[in-house]
Parts: sequence; C-alpha cells; structure tokens
Amino acid sequence: MSDALETAREARATALAAGRDHLVALVDAVTAAAWAWLGDTAPHRPPGRPEWTAAGDVPRASVIALLHAEAALAAGDGARALALLMPARDARRVPEPTPILAARVYELLAAACAATGADADEWAERAAAVAATVNVAEQRGHALLARGHALLARSLPDQAARCYEEAYGLLGETAAGMRARDLAHTALLAACAAGPSEADALAGLTLREREVAELAGQGLKTRDIAERLVVSPRTVDVHLTRIYSKLGVNTRAALARLMARVA
Repeated sequence: MSDALETAREARATALAAGRDHLVALVDAVTAAAWAWLGDTAPHRPPGRPEWTAAGDVPRASVIALLHAEAALAAGDGARALALLMPARDARRVPEPTPILAARVYELLAAACAATGADADEWAERAAAVAATVNVAEQRGHALLARGHALLARSLPDQAARCYEEAYGLLGETAAGMRARDLAHTALLAACAAGPSEADALAGLTLREREVAELAGQGLKTRDIAERLVVSPRTVDVHLTRIYSKLGVNTRAALARLMARVA
C-alpha cells in the first residue's frame, strides 16, 4: 500500500506540472477510495486539489464521482455520495453512465438512498436491468448488492444477507467483494438481533394451523373455513387463537398482511 500511495503522489505531481487538472482529480479520487476501502474514513486530502464537474469530460467525471462516492459511503456520508452521483437530486436528470459502470453507479445510488432514508428500490431495479443486459459477473454482483441495500432499507436483513452473500460469490476478493462480505455479516447480525423471521414463525405452526392461517389470510370467514376443512366453527376459532398467539398478531387483517409478505 505504501508503494501504491507513493506512486499516486508521483502521478499527482506529474499531472500538476503538466497542467492536467482532470488527472489530478482522478488521482485524488483513486487515493480517497483506496483509503476508504482500507477502513480509513478520513483520508488525508492534499492541498490544491482542483474541483471537477460533470460538465467536462463525462466518462472521466463519472469515474471520479464514483470513486469519491465510494469513499463517502465508506465514511458513512450517504448525503455526500448522493450529491456526487446525482447533483440535480432528480432521477430523471441523472446522466446515463457507460454500460460497464452502470450497475456499479446504480448500486452506489441504492446504498446512498438507503443510508439517507430514501427509496432505494428504483436504483436496485436499474442495476438489475443493466446486469441482465451486460451479463458480466461483476455487474451481476453489483446488482445483487443494490438489491441487498433496498431490502435492508425495508427492514429485511435476512433477505439482504442472502443477496450480499451471493454478490460476494460473484465479486470474490475484490474491494466490492470484501464490501459484500462485510455487509452480509452485518445484515446477519441484524437479522439475529431482530429475532426469528416471519417465515420461521410460520414454521412453528402445526399443519392444521397453517391451513387455517392460509385460508384466513385469503379473506375467508370462520364458517367458510370450517366448511372447507370439514370442522366446526368453534374448532376454527380455537386454531385462530393459537395462530394469533404464535405469530404475534391479533386481527384477521394483520394475519392477512403477514401471510401476503411471507408469500
């Protein structure tokens, strides 16, 4: 790492001497991202760094924005990452990134939205669409990361962890792969802290209770369920009482919502 940083300093000095401000900005972006990947959330920023804007060379600016956004997210600053990747704060005005970077950009946008409490689903969907078109393992990995961010934002850590683990399998020992591995671990801890999932709770029902829960979740009334299962209405009510207790719900509407989520 020390050799890499020394090379970056030499590259920066050369770019400054040549008057290539966009290359100075690129060196600074790579350096900031590298420190962030290593866990330094406040890397040293050399003086005299030229500011870059998306009005210049779009591909170069996109890479620079992406690297600085990764560094900002590593530092826990989702708002800055959003400002870097989406200056207009308007999804309709986000420049379309080059296909080979698109899934990575959309994944970072999903992460930034999740970190700031905004809706990450749209960016996860865009990442998935690009990955399906490009069909490269790296792009599929970033699409899975984006999906994981969206699921985590919706308080579904167990499902997010599965996405992150699959992303790690695709991305391997890269910086993004290490991030996927760490996110999977964090999501699994969150899932454990949240207790058993709704699907696990359903697994605790008896076969008959599961049948009653599914029929009640479809909107059937007690008498209809009794006729369908050839039991008495009182028996159905007894099953419902036990189901409510096991699942932590107390109304037919809540039970229907829970069954719909699990389905």
